Amino acid sequence: MRKFLIVMLVLALVAGAALSLVACNNEVDLPGLKWANEEVLSYEIYDGDTLVGALVIKTERLDAGTQTLNMTGESHVVSASTVKGTRVTMAATYADGTTSMASESILDGFTTLASAKKVVANGTEYTSKARYDGKRYYYSVNGAEEKKLRIKSGFVDNELLYTVLRAYTIEDNYTGTYTVFDSTALDKAELTINTSNPEVHYNGTTHLVAGAPVNGITIFSNGVEQAMATNVKCVELSIQRSSAPVGTPIYVTYSVEGDNGLKVWGEGSTGKYSTHFPVKIVENNITYRLASISCK
Repeated sequence: MRKFLIVMLVLALVAGAALSLVACNNEVDLPGLKWANEEVLSYEIYDGDTLVGALVIKTERLDAGTQTLNMTGESHVVSASTVKGTRVTMAATYADGTTSMASESILDGFTTLASAKKVVANGTEYTSKARYDGKRYYYSVNGAEEKKLRIKSGFVDNELLYTVLRAYTIEDNYTGTYTVFDSTALDKAELTINTSNPEVHYNGTTHLVAGAPVNGITIFSNGVEQAMATNVKCVELSIQRSSAPVGTPIYVTYSVEGDNGLKVWGEGSTGKYSTHFPVKIVENNITYRLASISCK
């Protein structure tokens, strides 16, 4: 498998000012949480037309205060009093069930507070961890001594880019600029993100219903299966290097929040729901297709 989880292998993604304030149609677009108290997204991973693995992303809201990054056992303080925090865990497996990537990150508001990752893929194997103190990004690979990088503004781990982009009004011709920093290569590159298709539709993956194949996204709300969503209205964003070598863009398709989009409730009494789901991610020959959503 040639490029399995290349999107997930970059150690960190450092965001410019666009992460805090994004100009959409010449207006300042402030981010807002677009996920329930607990959300689990399950993807099928394809190399061309061949199913090669699975990816599960779990997102949980956290209270302000001391939180533990479970992969390291280290404690970190979530200080955002209004937005509070979020924990995002990811697990990618090959078709035979072996793990290729596991990661965990804690967001303080919309900025990464700490993260850890283990990768075994494409002949590459390493562990990493990182933290941010408001001015500097500290990182360590394979248990080596910490190194640091001064950050002029907030940053977000590469895995969390798709999560943070959900927080903006992506329906309105979204644009942003980001800088990738790869601590294994000690290199960085600027990325640009733009709306490439303002209205596309997504039909989910193939499920067997009463013995017959049906395309759709299986939706669970508070543990109960609710529906099989299909023909979901979406918007597509492109992610590409700003300078040579530019390469082929990554395309990420998000469901919209309005009519014919997706909004999945957790517990009804909490008033919390999820929307702006990344339903499809395309990176060269590799495609991640959303199969199911579970919100609590």
